[in-house]
Amino acid sequence: MKKEKIVAMMPVKNESGWILALDADEMFEDRIIDEAKLLINQTDYDAIYFRLFDFWGSRTHYRTDNGWNPWQRFALFLVRSRPDLDSTWFPRGVHCGRFPVSCQELIPYFSDIRVKHFGWAREEEHYRKYLYYREKDLKLYGEVRPFTQSIQAPRGKIRLEEWKDTKTLYFLKDGEERNADNFIFTLL
Repeated sequence: MKKEKIVAMMPVKNESGWILALDADEMFEDRIIDEAKLLINQTDYDAIYFRLFDFWGSRTHYRTDNGWNPWQRFALFLVRSRPDLDSTWFPRGVHCGRFPVSCQELIPYFSDIRVKHFGWAREEEHYRKYLYYREKDLKLYGEVRPFTQSIQAPRGKIRLEEWKDTKTLYFLKDGEERNADNFIFTLL
């Protein structure tokens, strides 16, 4: 099913007025619990970007070499619902974005809260995913792109860093035990 159809089926009215686009293999770090209300109750920004950390071959280490470096890129995950926006999507056969192109024009906020992506956490799936993206590259671009080739990089060329939790903002009350899995239900 195309992403346009999936988004069209999603209800856009919710109590918060925001739409969260989070894949099933992604989750916010626990800080989101304490800071979510600050993000969705502000009135200055309509698009919230977060850094995406690709966990590689484990649930404890993320990849940092070349195009995998999370410190060099942000992704749009949270958008204030705006019915006036155009719903045209990037014309790609794969990875067409989480939101329509027009959301790129919204006033952005770049959060330092991080998103964990576990889509690459199982090393035994890397080759199958490489073949999938290789086929898509050949069909779309006529060649295998360097980023896709990097999936099969030799172990010695892959740089990994261990995940370390970050601290909640100092002015927020240190609450009870928090779990980012419950955050999604707060937004809905």
